[in-house]
Amino acid sequence: MQLIHEIRNSPLAVRKRWLVLSTVVTMLLVLGTWRVYVNITADGGEGNIGTAKVFRAGLGVVSERLQNGVRKVVEVLNLSATFSNSFDIKVDPKSQNFIVEELPVIPKTKLP
Repeated sequence: MQLIHEIRNSPLAVRKRWLVLSTVVTMLLVLGTWRVYVNITADGGEGNIGTAKVFRAGLGVVSERLQNGVRKVVEVLNLSATFSNSFDIKVDPKSQNFIVEELPVIPKTKLP
């Protein structure tokens, strides 16, 4: 408990160093635990598969899905870049109900 109070009262650089160090240690513990778990449970009938093969297979699946997602995003962007609206507004001049000449003139006002 005393260590936590010392870290809280330390300068920012020291606290950042402790943050990085504790993050690295925690990640090593998590990865080590995961590796032990995979080595114990990954038995496909041919013996132990191993962490590297499992990780490589998972990385392959993730990269394939990521490539498909990126490909779909690029397709949508290409479609939206080439998409254009085209419409015509046709107005019969006889049906217009306003005349520009009869509009009152708005005086010019200088803004401050």
